[in-house]
Amino acid sequence: MHRWINTISGLPGGWDVQELRDRHMPAPESDPGLHLVGDYLFDCTINGVFDSAEYVSEAILSEWRQRVYNETAEEATSALAAATKEAGPLGSDYFDFYDGESPYEESFEEHFDETYTIDLIRTIFRHSPPYRLLDCGSANGLTLQRFARKKVDAWGIEYSPYIYARTPTAWRARNIYGDVRKLPFDDGFFDFVYETCLCYLPEADLDTAIAELFRVCRVGVFFGSITTDMTKEVIEAYELFEGVQTFSTLWEWSERFVRNGFRVATADLRVLLRAWKIEVEANEGDFAWYPDMESMRYCFYVKPDGPSPGCSSRLGATAIRRERRGRNGRKRRYEV
Repeated sequence: MHRWINTISGLPGGWDVQELRDRHMPAPESDPGLHLVGDYLFDCTINGVFDSAEYVSEAILSEWRQRVYNETAEEATSALAAATKEAGPLGSDYFDFYDGESPYEESFEEHFDETYTIDLIRTIFRHSPPYRLLDCGSANGLTLQRFARKKVDAWGIEYSPYIYARTPTAWRARNIYGDVRKLPFDDGFFDFVYETCLCYLPEADLDTAIAELFRVCRVGVFFGSITTDMTKEVIEAYELFEGVQTFSTLWEWSERFVRNGFRVATADLRVLLRAWKIEVEANEGDFAWYPDMESMRYCFYVKPDGPSPGCSSRLGATAIRRERRGRNGRKRRYEV
């Protein structure tokens, strides 16, 4: 028996290797509840059985959480649809009651900490400021000023016309109204992308958006979208599924990034331990966002041909042509 999947499926001469979901859900349209588990879906070992079972259990959990959210959000559907015609996909209430009571501007100081993002980039990618960063889902651009204080050349892209209209005049040139699926920046314009918006896109558009992130960054991406394997406590406490269109686990997200050219940034246990320490300290006194250290592995992606750690960024390169992630000190993860 051939042990490894690519020895029997590799081309030429074999079948194309299917995506994880296709392997485990053979008939999603006719039999959406049917899942397969088996070592042959990974490799013919006991590890393959465990990996397959883990993936299916996470997929079932994602489907269940999506179903629960859709049922609880059904009453608000008409109100949201009416609001989005004027205020974008998430409506105006999303930003007017950012923490449940206060507007984005009044809640911002509590829910964003630029040091957290910078520390994780330094830990995972081994790059320290100055560098150029795109905040993908930047709301009204308040994050850009905070990053600038730390010597980060920050730019923003925001898709909601409602919150973007509240961008301070001084930051209009850097906070751009636009779409992650068609970014108005040159190739390699940014060193890093800080992303919190992908989960609000339809699943059919994700490859286009991730390919755009690959095009505009030189080093890598900090993935911060909502995932279905975040802890139950934080999902319920912050109503994280509000406005989410793609319900996926971190594992499924990693498949999309790898499919579009990225690689997981690190598997080094020592690096992950340091990243997990930053994560735990950021959560002090609040609910944990991720269930374990392994989760952090799938939050950071690097370009295979990216510059070595410590290389200078392209600050001053050709100019362009014209968050909501939340908890104590964390940017809210609902951006559009």
